[in-house]
Amino acid sequence: MKKFCRILTFCLFILFLVSYILLRPFSASFATAEGENRDLAERPAFSLSAYEEFSSAYEAYFNDYIPFRVQLNSLFADIKLTIFSTSPSSSVLLGDDNWLFYDSQYANDGDTMADYVGEKRYSEDELQAIAEHLNSMNNYCAEYDVPMIFLVCPNKSLIYSEYMPNSYIRHSTFNQTEQLMDYLQENVDIPSLYLRDELLKYKDKYQLYYKTDTHWNLIGGYLGAKECLSLVGIEVDDIDEKYIETSMFKGDLYNMLGCTVSYSDLEFNFTDEVSSHIAVSRPYGDNSYSEYRTQAQGDMKLLIIGDSFSESMIPTLGRYFSEIDVDRNQRFQLLAEKDYDLVIYEKVERYVPRILGS
Repeated sequence: MKKFCRILTFCLFILFLVSYILLRPFSASFATAEGENRDLAERPAFSLSAYEEFSSAYEAYFNDYIPFRVQLNSLFADIKLTIFSTSPSSSVLLGDDNWLFYDSQYANDGDTMADYVGEKRYSEDELQAIAEHLNSMNNYCAEYDVPMIFLVCPNKSLIYSEYMPNSYIRHSTFNQTEQLMDYLQENVDIPSLYLRDELLKYKDKYQLYYKTDTHWNLIGGYLGAKECLSLVGIEVDDIDEKYIETSMFKGDLYNMLGCTVSYSDLEFNFTDEVSSHIAVSRPYGDNSYSEYRTQAQGDMKLLIIGDSFSESMIPTLGRYFSEIDVDRNQRFQLLAEKDYDLVIYEKVERYVPRILGS
């Protein structure tokens, strides 16, 4: 029996080597999955002087080009989901009713679960440091006679907590973001918005975040834009359902799963004339800086210093600003290049602590 097992193992090993050699020339065509969002490892040059580095680099290269790697990974992901009801990704939590949530600590992308359970608090020094940073940015905007709004977009798990896995126990519904907003209200003169309470008012009437994505959708962005504009005296109409259409959608969290199991989700779009005709250009070829040109009447200009959450506010803001520039690198010096009428300094909740490193 042992001899048979050794022979079988040897034959399987030879079969793997032969298949790898035969299929290797075609492996690049099916080597990446949509959810990986990365470049494949390149074949390293051999070097005796750096053998350890070469060994690990070649292992990464070999693993990336194993034939049918993506298909095998998808099969493994499907088995974990359908048979064991567990997530194939450490960064994706499986919620109720096909809701997916982001555990960002494993991706070094903030800490959504710390925000959710409510254990963390800022120290007095940290609160003061954030306030000083915001004051500095606000004073810089004032030099150009431009008002600034500080906007915090809530993590999805705090709005749709009823769909979160039961294994995550909330120790407090009061978290460090609310702690910060209370501190700012008492110590700085900067219009600041944390949209959690506003979004909770509408969550049962409208789906405000994608089920399969980390972001809010256009309806959530509409409410965020509406609150910002109200601070500068611009009244925005309530959401009118006849201007909303839906289509099927699969988001970034679904892609992270790497599976073929179907998850239903909806994309919402505004169909009014202004929101539907917005031109965008990206001078640097990526999302680090974007210029939006709209059909809004007048020549009001808006600068958003923010992250990807700001994108869902553009269709609403585009009804009032003919030019909207979005910068993700905190380049407030753009104020020197154009006469802006408003600056929105936006951060998704999990990124707020990064201000301490600014």
